[in-house]
Amino acid sequence: MRRLLLGITAIASLLADAGAHQPEAPAFSDYVEAVRTALDAEEWDRALLLAQRAHAAWPELRRPLLHVAAAQLGSDAWGPAITAAREARSARDDDLLPAARADESADAADYWEGVALYETQRYDEALPLLRRAAEKRPDWAEAWRALGEATFVAGDMDAAAAAYSAAFRTDGRIGTARDLTYYAEATAAAGDLESAVAAVQEALQRDPYEPGLHASLANLLRREGDVNEAYYHFTLETLLQGTDSRFGMTSLNAAADILENLRQIEESPERHELFLISTGLAHLRDGKAHTAAHSFEHAARVTRSATPVPQLLLAEAFLRSGNAEAARLQLRRVLELEPDFVPALVLLAEALRALGDAEQAQITVERAYSLFPDYWKLDPSRQG
Repeated sequence: MRRLLLGITAIASLLADAGAHQPEAPAFSDYVEAVRTALDAEEWDRALLLAQRAHAAWPELRRPLLHVAAAQLGSDAWGPAITAAREARSARDDDLLPAARADESADAADYWEGVALYETQRYDEALPLLRRAAEKRPDWAEAWRALGEATFVAGDMDAAAAAYSAAFRTDGRIGTARDLTYYAEATAAAGDLESAVAAVQEALQRDPYEPGLHASLANLLRREGDVNEAYYHFTLETLLQGTDSRFGMTSLNAAADILENLRQIEESPERHELFLISTGLAHLRDGKAHTAAHSFEHAARVTRSATPVPQLLLAEAFLRSGNAEAARLQLRRVLELEPDFVPALVLLAEALRALGDAEQAQITVERAYSLFPDYWKLDPSRQG
């Protein structure tokens, strides 16, 4: 409520001071706090209203114009954002408190214009601006991140890897899972598979249910020669996202391709374990849950996989064979290691319902939904 009142106070002060060449410090401070709050909360309309009124009151200052550009960009108004950023380039700085952040500085005009141009796919114009913003402010992680994304999409893998590296060195938490995936692809293209694998693993820590991440990690592991873990991550992609997802059928086919290749290698150490999983899945599809449980149980005993796939499949086989209590115990063990593993939570809810505990089953389903609302098993339209 205090922040909302500050916003109202700021607007009132702006109207009172309109036309003044030097803003009163308290009014400007209130304005900056209010507009930052709105921008950080992605309240674009409110931020734009505040920024436009501030610009009307203090047309010579740079900061309100940069706020206008930021709010327009957040609203996907690329053209107006470009115009505001260009106007900001010729405006003047202020020395008022709170001190300008990196995205409110003189170099931010290049950044905001560059991002808006990138969003309109004008890469030849965007890249020099983003590069200039990052090089002028080498401690501005977001400028390096934006340059990394833009250069990756534009197809320059070396430049993307370098820009992302600078961003992550400056701020290890900058960016999204998508940024880490782009960085992984860029470093893999340069032959650094180890760094690429680490980047996708970090992406999974940040956003464990982002579509495509397990498929991306699987592809990298396969290139490294770890076909066992690659197989399990391709399987996880389909278990999490469904076979009808963007990467579902590709992952399913890739897992089958791994098995086919292993058939040609008589002494492969992975051969026996993965064939047990494959055989168990076939039995499960054919309604032979008891037989499937034997295969999965053997695979779970011998596996060295960091994934919970063998244990999850064993629990499902127990449940399909009518042994809900064994399934519950198995799933509890899985969840002790990975408390937020949604497929295990959804399967546990089914086991609890079979055991007559409808209340706890509902609580478990609600927890699963809060973690991963797009999980295909929670969507009735995707069943069957």
